[in-house]
Amino acid sequence: IQGAGHGKIYVRGHTDADPVKRPETVARFPHGNLQLSAARAVSVGAMLIESGVRASDVVIMGFGQWQPVAGNDSPDNKRLNRRVEIFVSDD
Repeated sequence: IQGAGHGKIYVRGHTDADPVKRPETVARFPHGNLQLSAARAVSVGAMLIESGVRASDVVIMGFGQWQPVAGNDSPDNKRLNRRVEIFVSDD
């Protein structure tokens, strides 16, 4: 992607609506799903940067459970909501 004529690369982390409960997960993410979603985006953003994308082009965003793509009413739907999206702007 480096030098490809793109604009900003938005890395957006998301979670399902289940609260963070396991003690080891709460210890890592005391601010719950918002922090967990941001950490997911950071991991992907860091991989992009390590692969050669300019760090100044990467924007990290965490949305927690507030932008689901499916209901949080089944294990399959919850899996769909636990995701990282990458958007590449063209300016």
